[in-house]
Amino acid sequence: MTKATIDFWKPYPLTSDETLSWTIGDVMLQARHTAHEWQIALQDIHASNDTISWKRYTTGTEEQVLEPVPRMPDLSVIVRPEEPVHLAPEHTAVFFVSIPLWLQLTAGKDRSLVLCDAPLVNLSKLWFGEPTDGELCYSLKTRARRDDNQTDEAHRAVCKVTMHNASGKMVDFERLCLPAKHLNVYRSPHTLRGDEVTVTYGKDAINQVRIHGRPAEAAEDKPMGAAREAAPSGKVIQRGFGMLRSFLH
Repeated sequence: MTKATIDFWKPYPLTSDETLSWTIGDVMLQARHTAHEWQIALQDIHASNDTISWKRYTTGTEEQVLEPVPRMPDLSVIVRPEEPVHLAPEHTAVFFVSIPLWLQLTAGKDRSLVLCDAPLVNLSKLWFGEPTDGELCYSLKTRARRDDNQTDEAHRAVCKVTMHNASGKMVDFERLCLPAKHLNVYRSPHTLRGDEVTVTYGKDAINQVRIHGRPAEAAEDKPMGAAREAAPSGKVIQRGFGMLRSFLH
């Protein structure tokens, strides 16, 4: 069983009682179709327990085509560079962030039947903001590359993040709340990509996150995986630099 590349994201026809299996991210995925029923198993490849638990879905259809769809996480993601980055006043810098995806398995006409929606990498959770005004997010440590770090890993999407410091003073980029649940996923020739994002650092430690939409490298206008939630009007999201509090998975 080999690691999946971006070619993993395509329809898979199955014959009756045939079982398909892949390893993608931290997950081993198995799927089979019997008469009017799908059977799906997802297993953490790092777990000490190697018991496989199957879930059964009665569908009432004989269609035997399974299609995996890449989706962004269901929460915002706290992006934390491995080393702090100092952004000079009135300076603009571009970073490329690799975000672990979720796997949505679909079947039926127009991919209308969702069999599962699960993370391909388990991320810890953090509370971002003040105790009474914030949100639960996933935590992601990243190299925050300056070059376009293309990858053919099927379980990640690369997002271009442009940062502009309009605060009038040096800004320490130690963490950023990236609104992943508002981002689409696109295919490009060598990797999966998310919508392009611009972050403007303003006064009073407040920044604006603007979602620009489809990246230039996308192979098609239509995304492979649609955003989980529509972005606010104008695609501008306010974010503060609040406290971080750890949560268990």
